[in-house]
Amino acid sequence: MKKFILLILLLALGVLVFYHNNNKNGEQSPKQIPPAPTPRETPREEAAVQELPSHSSSQNIVTPIVMVKSSPDKQRYSDQCERGVMVGCYNLALMEANSGNELLAAKLYSEACNAGVMPACVNLAIIEEQKGNLSEAKMLYARACEEGRMLGCYNLGFIEANEGNFQEAKQLYKKACIGKELRGCTGLGQFSLFEKKTGKAQKQFTKACKGGEQSACTYLGMLAYKKKNISAAKTMLSQSCGKGETMGCLLFDLVNYKNGTLKQAQTQYNQKCSSGDMNACLTLGALAYIKRQYADSQKWLGKACRGGNKYACSKSIEWGALIRPI
Repeated sequence: MKKFILLILLLALGVLVFYHNNNKNGEQSPKQIPPAPTPRETPREEAAVQELPSHSSSQNIVTPIVMVKSSPDKQRYSDQCERGVMVGCYNLALMEANSGNELLAAKLYSEACNAGVMPACVNLAIIEEQKGNLSEAKMLYARACEEGRMLGCYNLGFIEANEGNFQEAKQLYKKACIGKELRGCTGLGQFSLFEKKTGKAQKQFTKACKGGEQSACTYLGMLAYKKKNISAAKTMLSQSCGKGETMGCLLFDLVNYKNGTLKQAQTQYNQKCSSGDMNACLTLGALAYIKRQYADSQKWLGKACRGGNKYACSKSIEWGALIRPI
């Protein structure tokens, strides 16, 4: 039982990222120390209100500049942008980004960002981050954060955490959490767990979960299981899994595993992985990580990633960063 509890705890601690998430466009969050992607919203005409969800750490694919097919909205935004109305440039950029025209979107985001439209700065930072231009991304996130865009604070905090700047990350997560960017609350909860401040972590996860942040609900399920409250654990994990939180589904499967032994679970997932189930390969990577078999963990995660599981691609990067102690 102790080994199984350790599995749940460490598997959950290996969760973010990026968010930080399969979308490449819109105001989004990167990986988390993190969340599964949620559907994009359609562009709005108002400035500084269009906040699009998380993206993964997968490499940004640059596509040729091709204008979106004409539409009333696109024409209106284009006309506004030509007149120097930066809200129009921002919303036009969203449309182009959602159609895969990231080169043009980046140009439009840059124009809007330079004019003070902070959501555009966050979106441009995400594009730069995906390209690996972290210095530029951090500068843009910091600017947005200073201007009150909490998603910029959260994304910057995630980069700082991955770079080993944990105190800076905690301060940024705290600012994001207070500013109602609930992924910041989840990030704080993860630090609290690592510091063995379970009660504090419980409060931080509860705040985020009540606000709809499903990865925080997954953590609450893990904590309930640790307290041997199996019913509450299943309820929370079932909830987060039902809302598309991948780690919640993995933990729910493990909690419900009939015989409850890691060896049997590993055999089952090995068979599924060999049969092409990339989620099973992801789970094998998690099991190996928990056993501190980091090379094997990367092997399984790599297989899942190459098999199209973008969540595994994100975890490979995130868990590699988490090997370093705070």
